[in-house]
Amino acid sequence: MNTSDEFFRPEEVDEQIERLRRQSPDEQADAELIAYLTRFYAMDTAHERETLRRMWARISEAASGIEQQRMRKGTIIPMQERQTLRSNAPLHTPRGQRIGILAAVLFLAILVGSMAFVFNAAHHSTTVGSPRNGGGTLNPLPTQAVSPTPGPENIGQVVYSTTVSMEDGLNAYTLNWSPDSKRLGVGTLRAQSWDATSGKNVVNYGPLRSGSIMDIVFSPDGKRVAVTSVGAGVQIYDAATGQLLMTYTGNSQARMQTTGGPLAMLNIPTSGGSGSGVTAWCPDGSLMATSFFSPGSNYIQVWNTTTGKMLLQYNGHHDFIQSISWSPDSKYIVSTSVDGSIQLWSVGTGQKVLDIEEHARNVITAAFSPDGQRIAYTDNDAVKIIDAQTGKLLQTHNGPNDGFGLTALSWSPDGSSIASAGDHIELWNTVTDKTYYTFKKNPSTIRLLAWSPDGRYIASADSPETTPGTIQVWIA
Repeated sequence: MNTSDEFFRPEEVDEQIERLRRQSPDEQADAELIAYLTRFYAMDTAHERETLRRMWARISEAASGIEQQRMRKGTIIPMQERQTLRSNAPLHTPRGQRIGILAAVLFLAILVGSMAFVFNAAHHSTTVGSPRNGGGTLNPLPTQAVSPTPGPENIGQVVYSTTVSMEDGLNAYTLNWSPDSKRLGVGTLRAQSWDATSGKNVVNYGPLRSGSIMDIVFSPDGKRVAVTSVGAGVQIYDAATGQLLMTYTGNSQARMQTTGGPLAMLNIPTSGGSGSGVTAWCPDGSLMATSFFSPGSNYIQVWNTTTGKMLLQYNGHHDFIQSISWSPDSKYIVSTSVDGSIQLWSVGTGQKVLDIEEHARNVITAAFSPDGQRIAYTDNDAVKIIDAQTGKLLQTHNGPNDGFGLTALSWSPDGSSIASAGDHIELWNTVTDKTYYTFKKNPSTIRLLAWSPDGRYIASADSPETTPGTIQVWIA
């Protein structure tokens, strides 16, 4: 195996990451690389492991067939058995074996190529807010729109679809609705919002970034948009105009935009010299909880969105934080991490209230129900629902029964249903546990899922990694 191949062995990648973690926290490019790899590994490891297992099983099956034919060569086979072998030939013909092996080799080549793309993108640049190709007007993503009428008879019909361009990084990393369900916030290498069912009236929040957008979230009143990204803090924009209003850098001091021009020193690194990850407004919009990451440090800060002052820092997780969800009364937060932990903690004290999971295998997200009484979270290929006060397990829903584990979930606004996603998306009733619709129009594994606040639509995005990702808005 040559040097380039060795580099992409899991052991080599782990060693690279450990070396980076031991370096000084102010090395911005290394911190970005760790964050980028962590995000990709968390979503795709199970998928790739299972796919490789299946391909290897096919190769082993083909090899077994060859050996059986060798053992039988030269023996006299009865006519009836010859007919049986002929009828089963498509499973074990030399041509079929060669095709299976070639397919496996092609898949492995694509896998190595995709890893190379990740490393190249992570090292592309460390300058935040520098548009490519000399800047200029930012173009909206390519669009395609149709308009069926929302209603039970049209469930699953796609009302809007678009793909992510190469310039925008091929994949979407975050999707969130405006409170009035009219706009969709999308993060690629750009932070944008547009009319959810048509793709029109695009608003850009800042320039094309050199690192991926980690989160884009509307304020509860819909007037502001918070954007987080690799190598930066939290930027808050006017939702309608795209004007920058504030930047919070994670060091307990926000910079206010008052002149209407570019914000001075926008590229100040966050605390730890790394970046900001997921972020969430509290229900009344006065506070925000934001995760920050750096080599060897992952934490959540709760801060005032008017004054920019930090209230507290939560240090309960030991790896990249993947989701943050506020309780409806703003008293608690449930958060998940790549380390397999799901923790419920008090906003007032910063103290952990409950360890929901400590070492779960495939935890991606957790979310309070709209009434705040329950918490739903993904656990490999199941959604578990617990009592938010006691932690008692109330329900386990298995599905959508794919081979790679769940990647996203979203409550319906009334709490009666959950959408859970992996290879496809299931809509199921939280009282009866029955699946009442399965969405299979996504080209590849789902990365993102969001139910609109009015309950009429679901936005989803898949994650092919090496080809353009698809964003779809469809009738719930």
